[in-house]
Amino acid sequence: MNKIPCNVIRDLLVLHEDNVCSEESRQIIEEHIAECEECKELYEKTKKELPVKDALDESMEILSEAFKKLQRKLTTKRVILGGLITLSILAAYIAWGFLQDWINIVPSKDVQVTELYELENGDIYCTLQTEKPFFSIAMQQIIVPEEYRTKDYDKGIHEIYLQYPFPFATYGNGIGTGHIQPTGKRNTISLVFPLEDRQPPGTVYDSSDPNFRTHTCKTIYYNGSSDDKLVIWEEGWDVEPAPKALEEKIAQYMEEWDPWDFFSGENGTRSSYPYCF
Repeated sequence: MNKIPCNVIRDLLVLHEDNVCSEESRQIIEEHIAECEECKELYEKTKKELPVKDALDESMEILSEAFKKLQRKLTTKRVILGGLITLSILAAYIAWGFLQDWINIVPSKDVQVTELYELENGDIYCTLQTEKPFFSIAMQQIIVPEEYRTKDYDKGIHEIYLQYPFPFATYGNGIGTGHIQPTGKRNTISLVFPLEDRQPPGTVYDSSDPNFRTHTCKTIYYNGSSDDKLVIWEEGWDVEPAPKALEEKIAQYMEEWDPWDFFSGENGTRSSYPYCF
């Protein structure tokens, strides 16, 4: 019988070790390894038990390294994600600073003018009512074009708007003057609009400059948005004079509230900030 090649015998060693080859194949393999030192050495190696501990250690080392790589990737992703979240929060905060004044504005269709009077000094008193409670009011002095800020101007306007509450916000009950005032939860608010603003060209607190500029208001708007305006008052309207009791109430309020002479008109100054009740 021709000698069987070593490669064939080596392929059969696994079957021999697992005891799944035929008796004839087993006899051929054993006869071959009895004569071939190389195949016999290989056969002896296949019979040895695997070094379980070393294999386990190696597997654990591989898994540990893979975990470290995964952890580094996750850490990098967390840093990137954290940076993106921080930038998003910062962008939202900046955007909120620009947009918050125009969010939740009460539309003009929800606003009614229930009272409108002319005071003895020429100022306009009005009461506004809304369908749902609002929480703040925004107002400022007579608005004039930029180039007339330090010059006389007789076609200025007043604009105000109300705001519904912001989610999760809390509000006090403060009432007075300023750009945005908390009003507390209410459906009505009464305001006085000064129709003249006399101040030095520089700061309103400096009355030493005799060269006053005067701004006069011709129209008062409720401003729901750029294309949503309600005219509260306009020069030339026939407005009833305020009742005596209302004049007395406003005079008492101004006496108790106003600490600045530039507002009340002393020394020639007069502010046009509206004030509300």
